[in-house]
Amino acid sequence: MTAPAPQTQTPRPQRTASALVLALLLLLPACSGPPQTTRTETDDFIVMSEQIAAAMLNSEAIAERRPDSEPWVVVADRFENLSSEVITPAEQKSIVRRIIAAAPLDQLSQQKNITFVITWQETQGLSEPTTAGVSGLAAARNPTHTLTVTFRSATRAQAKSRTDAYFIEYELTDLRDGTRVWQGDVGYKRAARGHIWD
Repeated sequence: MTAPAPQTQTPRPQRTASALVLALLLLLPACSGPPQTTRTETDDFIVMSEQIAAAMLNSEAIAERRPDSEPWVVVADRFENLSSEVITPAEQKSIVRRIIAAAPLDQLSQQKNITFVITWQETQGLSEPTTAGVSGLAAARNPTHTLTVTFRSATRAQAKSRTDAYFIEYELTDLRDGTRVWQGDVGYKRAARGHIWD
């Protein structure tokens, strides 16, 4: 008498496919990173501020100055936003404050006798200068230069990617004769893929 053949389980394609789909859905959140954005962040301004301050310190017009040079009082109150981002007046002032608070600009004050202020009103709060080339407090209260900051951007967008390039231009002008003493710029890019986040 012949023994019956062992029974084999037939695959269940529908159940197997459903299990696979469920596993993929569970894996998606773990594989996907946080939403990327091309918008400017605070750290971006800090990095750019340090770069531009270092460039200013090494510029020809400022490199020749000494602690006993004629004092400069630079008013950084001109911010022009030509970028695609909305920046409020309060944010603009905060950005300029970060720029003049950058470490290399402290060296300008100590080594080059250059003081940076945000508004014309702040020039009234300067303390008595002690460097050799300063004639008195009245001279320090009169701004000698202005720093203009211009913020620009350019966007390159495709179906599922976007790159924003940002540029900050700086212009140092002598208020006494309108001469442009120094000009510089620095830029960076931000890219996002997958979805374009605004």
